[in-house]
Amino acid sequence: MIEDLVCCLVVLFVSVRTVRSQDFVSCFPGAPGCFVLDRVGLASYDPKGPFTCSQRSGACMTTQCVEEGPYYKTNAPIQMIGEGRNGFTPQICPNSVSNDRLIMNGTVRVVDANNPCGRPTRAMLDVWHADPEGNYTDIRPSAGDYKCRTRLITGDSGFYTYSTTMPGRYASPALGPGFRAVHVHVKVTPLDSNNKPIGRTLTLQQYFALDMYMGKNDVCTECRSDDPTLITHLQHSYDIKTFDGVHDILLAAIF
Repeated sequence: MIEDLVCCLVVLFVSVRTVRSQDFVSCFPGAPGCFVLDRVGLASYDPKGPFTCSQRSGACMTTQCVEEGPYYKTNAPIQMIGEGRNGFTPQICPNSVSNDRLIMNGTVRVVDANNPCGRPTRAMLDVWHADPEGNYTDIRPSAGDYKCRTRLITGDSGFYTYSTTMPGRYASPALGPGFRAVHVHVKVTPLDSNNKPIGRTLTLQQYFALDMYMGKNDVCTECRSDDPTLITHLQHSYDIKTFDGVHDILLAAIF
């Protein structure tokens, strides 16, 4: 009995180790073992647990990762974002006065040894979402339809912005009865001054507060629509049908 208990304690000690928050280790799908936050905000290694990209870094939390889903399409049109908040605002999904408009902006930052809450970084954001009726465009490579899809390249400030229609809700029968939370898909890749990738790509989904299908009501139980690093609180700026939001994206340290 005692020998069995000692054996179990040894296995537990080997399987779970605590990492100081300042050590900051990134985790991505497919990585050998992942880090999950425990109740005191430290990261614990659990080789059998779900992966997570959201880690405590100083006073901040890095942005959570989410699977890209079945509707991603490569080689979307590229739009450059001007420096500063007075630069060009890219349009993603064509709008009409009958649709609700969504305007998002934020800053992409990356953690380093001197900046636990991140420093601004140039980045590419691959953005796609459903149209107002909840439909995605044809994802076949041969199809030239890139409606509601674009790739944004920021300046050195890491500032991004886009204007689009509010995505529609849609059912996902393969996952069960119900609806997905309203969301925008984003794949974020840090870039150097020549727009060459210098780190891993973080895939996420942007959600919006007060959506009744977030969290436990989301038909996708693994899409993390209740994660605070993915949720934006929208407001109206000048029109009841225009929603504005700020969502800053904090990337793991570049290795």
